[in-house]
Amino acid sequence: MNDRIRLFLLLNLFLSGLAFAQQPASMSVNDLDGEIGFRVHGENRTDWLGFAVSDAGDINDDGIDDFAVSALNHDGGGEDAGAVYVIFGTAQGFNPTIDLSTLDGSNGFMIMGEATEDQFGYSISNVGDINGDGINELAMMANEAETPGLVDNGITYIMFGRQTYPAVVSLSTFDGSHGGFTIHGKFAGDRASDVSAAGNFNGDNFNDLIVGTQAHDPGVTNAGAAYVIFGTDQGFPAILDLGDIDGSNGVAFWGENGGDIAGYKVSGAGDIGGDGSGDVMIAAIKESSDASNAGAVYVVYGKRQSWPASISLDQLDGANGFKLTGEEEFNYLGLSLSGNADFNADGKDDMLMGAHFTNTDTTVYFKTYVLFGSDNPMPAIQSIDTAADLVIKTTPTSSHNDSFFDTAFVGDLNADSITDLAMNDPRNSEVGNDSGAVYVVYGAPDFTVSELLTDQLSVHQGFKILGGNWNDLLGNAISTAGDINHDGVNDLLLGAHMTDNTDTNAGSAYVIYGNDGIFSDAFESSQ
Repeated sequence: MNDRIRLFLLLNLFLSGLAFAQQPASMSVNDLDGEIGFRVHGENRTDWLGFAVSDAGDINDDGIDDFAVSALNHDGGGEDAGAVYVIFGTAQGFNPTIDLSTLDGSNGFMIMGEATEDQFGYSISNVGDINGDGINELAMMANEAETPGLVDNGITYIMFGRQTYPAVVSLSTFDGSHGGFTIHGKFAGDRASDVSAAGNFNGDNFNDLIVGTQAHDPGVTNAGAAYVIFGTDQGFPAILDLGDIDGSNGVAFWGENGGDIAGYKVSGAGDIGGDGSGDVMIAAIKESSDASNAGAVYVVYGKRQSWPASISLDQLDGANGFKLTGEEEFNYLGLSLSGNADFNADGKDDMLMGAHFTNTDTTVYFKTYVLFGSDNPMPAIQSIDTAADLVIKTTPTSSHNDSFFDTAFVGDLNADSITDLAMNDPRNSEVGNDSGAVYVVYGAPDFTVSELLTDQLSVHQGFKILGGNWNDLLGNAISTAGDINHDGVNDLLLGAHMTDNTDTNAGSAYVIYGNDGIFSDAFESSQ
């Protein structure tokens, strides 16, 4: 970073600290100028670019991390077929704004949904190297895609990483050996809902993945399900039907009750069980055993063993996993999930999950719960307010929409060797109505409080990123970008799918570079 930019940021943050002594230091996505980060705007009206975002690992095997952004309503493959853009990282820097029409296979590429209303790109995730060739794979979900004879069963596409790509990758080339393979929902209406890396769940040293189908009916309507699919170097079929999961190639987890919608969100948890295998989290946001729609998150321990074809989540007993329940009705615990990160620098993997709250005056706020890894066993069932070690809470607002809340571990942004997290307040209106804001909270080796308020973060605890304009809903999707500028520090990737920067609701994604000068020294200087 040159001295001019550093001086500008230091002065800006100093003035911010003077003007808002009780507010966290802040920046705006409008400040991104190529030096501290950049922006990517949707190509067309109502594309909804930024609906989902993810790091892509080093998907082109050039030694630099890459990232992916979806445009849920892109019409290139048919009305609302959807699209995903992969942009390659580079040590040569980025322009202030990335023109997606210039992606030519050397700097990135595009993938279009196959059919009208597929909503390809509903969820995207770096799932690691599942086929053992040393290059990461990217999972992309079309939640309303249909297969012959089945309506809205959903399709998840797994794209194999490789060294070269065309400007436009065709999903029709995914034949199991070239390009990738597809995962089809078992029944009509299953509606694939989320996809994530699962780590080495079955202990065979191959990365696995997990797919959620929130409307699956395993004997009861909309109980939901999640499927862990095992990685292998023996190849994948062109089409893997979730009905063919049999314990040797994966395992299914059924929701407990009708209407739970288990699998609404899924995530790898890291090694919570401490046995060297990856564990997973499965959210059932409408689970109501304690209170109506309080929600539940199930943590299932991975293990090197022979797995059955399916397991009901009510069989978790503390030894094979556990269940966390929401505090009160309509919390929808599990709106967001994230794991496989050490937020308190104790050498153990931690987990986080989000929930929604409504005050008696009808104002709404969100909580991020962080559970630190521990050697102590967990009980089979526990309320999240008892289990959580740290709670981070947004400021109440008068408007609300649960669907646009997100929270995630985002890697080490301030170069202190500890993972940080980010969460959004989608209805923050400091810039304009529902412009949104994202709060970055630094990981630390010790937390002296059990609750943090996003509007009272000190510069030592984190900072705020403001949306650019009204109705942007900044942070509807949050992820690490990896280290895409190859400077040794992780970068932050944010979606804002309702922006009007190029056309109405074309959407945007923003990358903010991690840097110890911006995220540490600069904020400390404002005190």
